[in-house]
Amino acid sequence: MSQSQSFNTPPSPPSPFDSRIYSHLVGRSDHRVTSFQSVASAPTVLQFPATPSDPPSQYNPLQHYLPCLAPDCRNHYTTLLLGPTFYFLQSPYQLIRKRGLCPFHAQQDLKLANQRAKSTYECMRQNCGRKTLGAIAAEFEVYLRQVREERAEESKRMKVWQKQRVLPSALSGATKEKKGGETWGEEWDWRFSPRPCTKKGCEGDWYSPFDNRLYLFYTTPRPSGLVPLRTMCPSCAKDDVQTAEERIEGRRRDVGGLAGPEWGEWYVQVAKDRLMEIGFWENAQERIVREEMGKKPAAEVQPKKTVKEKSKRLTKLGVCVVM
Repeated sequence: MSQSQSFNTPPSPPSPFDSRIYSHLVGRSDHRVTSFQSVASAPTVLQFPATPSDPPSQYNPLQHYLPCLAPDCRNHYTTLLLGPTFYFLQSPYQLIRKRGLCPFHAQQDLKLANQRAKSTYECMRQNCGRKTLGAIAAEFEVYLRQVREERAEESKRMKVWQKQRVLPSALSGATKEKKGGETWGEEWDWRFSPRPCTKKGCEGDWYSPFDNRLYLFYTTPRPSGLVPLRTMCPSCAKDDVQTAEERIEGRRRDVGGLAGPEWGEWYVQVAKDRLMEIGFWENAQERIVREEMGKKPAAEVQPKKTVKEKSKRLTKLGVCVVM
């Protein structure tokens, strides 16, 4: 994608450890922290269904949370929340928002296009000579028609690139463009495909952290400042993060409820260990997903659970289990 546009990158999505919440919990060593157990036991707002992701034969990454194609943007969005008119022609110049961009960048890009159109019209008026306003309006309409066509074509290309990003080439059906000897397009990002749980002994269905019903569960910090590990299915991830929170609460009790520097350092290390854990187990998940997605159609992403196939799957996951 062309990087001639200058985007202001919005804040990154929440990490498995939110430093703002940590600052609130640690505070000063002479201040008592609110009981973590009382907060953790409060009813949770974020829920997930018993069967979180659609069966692999039905799961379509394009209908769930997608990556923004703006340079350096790490935001994700789902078209489900954009509304039916988001990609319609927008006033005052009847320009569209481009696909493939998160709402922030799509709106920013449209704003810049409107500003350029306004500046172009003002320039036409100032350099019109003896032309009538009607003639200027006609020339400006020709300019707008060209801009609309260019934006429509670019939006179409970006939609294809986004499809290449979330679907393997065997499923996307999209070919990369070649211009001036260079190949234009996107590489497949396996993370948007269904994946197996890395919890030892878990035989649950494959899942996707980018599922519309799971994305907030995996990205919204809990009162502890932690988020569930996206390398585990929702059920195992919930158990894992609750276990980690119990460790935190136990350590807090050991220091008498005071969040001093030593407790704070230990807490930060817990968060860092979880980040390292994600990187390690996602490497293992990637090997399995690439193997499965690279040779099978979407309807067969997850191996059938016959005794023979289950044995093969568990053998593959032998390098992909949490001890």
